Amino acid sequence: MQKAMIGGDLRSTDFDYRTFHQNLQEKLSPQEINSLNVLGKDFFTLIDHIVTELLVGHTEDHRLLELPLQEFLWELQIFANQFVRGSAGSIMKLRSFCQACLIQLRNEQFYSEFMEEVCDAYTEYFFVRYSDATYLV
Repeated sequence: MQKAMIGGDLRSTDFDYRTFHQNLQEKLSPQEINSLNVLGKDFFTLIDHIVTELLVGHTEDHRLLELPLQEFLWELQIFANQFVRGSAGSIMKLRSFCQACLIQLRNEQFYSEFMEEVCDAYTEYFFVRYSDATYLV
């Protein structure tokens, strides 16, 4: 799997990169966190990998969306969560999907195709839906 490094803009002192699991711990009760742990480490690893790739590839999008960087990070995590769950097809297949996906991401062709799919879904989620809604006003 290719490892993305977070760009210089994202290393500013006012940005505290928090993993999906860390952000959830701030927002949910300990009981809710324990129930989410059932999803497995691979689920959280895959979410964080997708989010890191998007942060690196779309470093200025938080400005376009008029979101503070920390809030943009959270929105990316929500998006990645929905994307992974949708890609798995069902909650019952989620653990095995995440495990298989992380293994397959080591294959360059799969990695490219997967990230292209992620980027297409990202554009749809953040920009197409938003602009469609704007035109309706």
